[in-house]
Amino acid sequence: MEEQREFQYNTKQENKYKGPDNPPIVIKVISILHYINSGLYILVGLALIIFSKYIINQITGLGDTSFGLEELANFQELDEGVLKISIFVMGFLFIGLSFLNFFVARDLWRLKNWARIIAVVIALVSSTAQIYNMVSGATLMQIINLAINIFIIGYLVFFQEAKEAFKK
Repeated sequence: MEEQREFQYNTKQENKYKGPDNPPIVIKVISILHYINSGLYILVGLALIIFSKYIINQITGLGDTSFGLEELANFQELDEGVLKISIFVMGFLFIGLSFLNFFVARDLWRLKNWARIIAVVIALVSSTAQIYNMVSGATLMQIINLAINIFIIGYLVFFQEAKEAFKK
């Protein structure tokens, strides 16, 4: 009788991550981070689209480069149509990233392996961009973002708990 209870207990331990009702807490946190990114990306995308005319006026109206905006002075020569299309494309790319992050977050919570793979790819791309941007000087936020991305990659790829959770 005692052996049978212990066997049932061990069986429950092996299946504790099966189904979306009980993913490991770290996967829940990673999922929530993707939900937050999704919300931020949609806000940025909508802001770019809604305020595109204002942004173009600010870029093309820069006559004075004494405010440290020398890089933007080159955009003055561009056609407003090209700028408008570029800003709209960037806005729609951010909205697309928002949807991608939303579905990754949802399916990470549901322990879908494709979401795990895409989360790792997103973290790799983001880490690469962070390292590239840190070459000219690192800020505290960049260091924190890089640490989070490295943790996400390490956890989803190397930790046994994550591997077991995503097994089918």
